[in-house]
Amino acid sequence: MNTTLHEFTNEDYTKTRNLDANAELDPDLLHEYLSSIEKINDLKKLKDKITELKNSLNNFVLDGEPNGIKVSKSTFTKELEQLEETLTLQRLSHYINIIKKGFEKQKNGKINDINFNRWKEYENIMTDSLWYWPKRNHPVG
Repeated sequence: MNTTLHEFTNEDYTKTRNLDANAELDPDLLHEYLSSIEKINDLKKLKDKITELKNSLNNFVLDGEPNGIKVSKSTFTKELEQLEETLTLQRLSHYINIIKKGFEKQKNGKINDINFNRWKEYENIMTDSLWYWPKRNHPVG
């Protein structure tokens, strides 16, 4: 499989855009690209494609209004870094599928509007907050 980023992006158009870390990325385009590269059965080649994607995120900046699923450049960059550090092809494929699932649909809770499939986008929520609390006392008997 010889998928290139140029097939998915318009590099000339995005060179002139304001591309800060909080730029919104196009989830449909990212989903399409990840779907095309996940078929690669070589860990090194797949990681090379992930690195290529990470270095070319400016080409995936959303053109227009978001479709409801928020994908910030800074958060997605962190997700790609996690993919780059993965040690097995099976785990890498698993992480790619999780990311793609987050692009496919919103999964909201019953009492809030948090998209559980894209929970990393919520920087103001401490997802590791349980570690800040001392251990609860358990009554004996």
